Amino acid sequence: MVSSPASGPVTASAGIFRRYLDTNSASPSLSEKLTPDTIRTLALSLISALDRSSMQALFSDQTGRMGSGAMDALSTDLFMAMRQASRPPQLPSPDQVVIPPVVTTQAPPVGSVVEKQPAAVEVSGSAREQYRPIIARAAEQYGLDPKLIEAVVQTESDFNAQAVSPVGAQGLMQLMPGTAADLGVKDAFNPEQNIMAGSKYLKQLMNRYDGDTKLALAAYNWGMGNLERNPDKMPRETVNYVAKITGLLANVG
Repeated sequence: MVSSPASGPVTASAGIFRRYLDTNSASPSLSEKLTPDTIRTLALSLISALDRSSMQALFSDQTGRMGSGAMDALSTDLFMAMRQASRPPQLPSPDQVVIPPVVTTQAPPVGSVVEKQPAAVEVSGSAREQYRPIIARAAEQYGLDPKLIEAVVQTESDFNAQAVSPVGAQGLMQLMPGTAADLGVKDAFNPEQNIMAGSKYLKQLMNRYDGDTKLALAAYNWGMGNLERNPDKMPRETVNYVAKITGLLANVG
């Protein structure tokens, strides 16, 4: 999915976070109990705000323009970390790539109620052909390999246009709402809008990292700010994400 910057040493300062809570409409009053649902709402709101800040910084590198409003939304530490990176980030070496083990499950007890899950292979097989014309148009418009876009779609959502992640990423290439809005998406569950916008974002990242597909994919998954602040602390999820897409591309006939 298109991730937002996670917490780290150069994320928004305590003062910025406090001001965000004070001004955000989703913030509870001082007398309101911080329930798990309230905390989750605040966390998702902050993730969305930081996600949009990273997007604005990315576009400012492309156009040389950034409005004062966008600058106010971005913490000084995060902005400087992205703009003044002394050296390009490096992905972990191949021997550090972790391939998730195959997990086997036992049959449920007789009489138990099991929620029926659709067969992933069947969904992917039928939808793959359905979305290939859109992928082809996106690849042509943004100068990307259609096989790369297809591999990202498969990894992000398994060709499910209605997919929603636990943190709120939406659609085929799993765009966060803030990212989708910045890319001009009106309906994140519209396959054409979502794939075109996700491909545009991927192309922006490819340009930023001088055509390095692995770095662009890592930024797409983990967040551009995270990648440039802590390239040596890439989480296993992101390492495996890059490895999976790289493997899919290698196996394409």
